[in-house]
Amino acid sequence: MYPPVFELLAASSTVAGYVDERIYPHGYAPQRVTVPYVTWDVMGGAPENNLTAVPDTDSIVVRVRVWSDDAQAIYAIGQAVRDCLEPEAHMEDVPMTGRDPETLRAWLAMTFRFWTARFDATSSSS
Repeated sequence: MYPPVFELLAASSTVAGYVDERIYPHGYAPQRVTVPYVTWDVMGGAPENNLTAVPDTDSIVVRVRVWSDDAQAIYAIGQAVRDCLEPEAHMEDVPMTGRDPETLRAWLAMTFRFWTARFDATSSSS
């Protein structure tokens, strides 16, 4: 029911080589966190409705941002994040870049769509 963003990124040795486990939900990282790091948040989604039953799958849109004080580093980290998530989700746009106006920290943002099961296939309904 929820996208496995942290689980996938934390399990990637390539991503961990850049950010360790500095992967934060809700789009925010702690104050004075070590860079680089990754944030992610749910942007939207919808149940995959059908006419005969309750939906068993949700479509969830997630924005993932890579943050670094080194503007060039975001590209290599972004590629590692993309390569990790694309086997499990569809990337929906090209990466966008920018800088935070307060910290001047560089960011690279990507959007992915996950389809997640609502029910455990091994559980019984009785």
